[in-house]
Amino acid sequence: MVSLHGKCELQRTLARQEDGIPDGIIHILSSPERRSLLKYGLDREFEAERLYAIVDGLALHAMLEPNRLSKEKLKRIVIQHMNSLFIHPVKEEDIH
Repeated sequence: MVSLHGKCELQRTLARQEDGIPDGIIHILSSPERRSLLKYGLDREFEAERLYAIVDGLALHAMLEPNRLSKEKLKRIVIQHMNSLFIHPVKEEDIH
């Protein structure tokens, strides 16, 4: 018998293996980390999961309720999160 927690953990593990997105995000954060562009003391793997959760949630909301969040608001949410990671702020005009 599998507990609810064990089942959820298994589902998360399988989902990660299917899409490879968290690994891709970790890879994307590696370059800025090597160049000392991330804020000191960040846990890259944790931040990759957090970014994955934000992007995944925003994508789901955009799909289920397309009129709820404008493209600009989605962009601002991602920029604000990125600014919590990087030493130098990301500017809205830098994102296309």
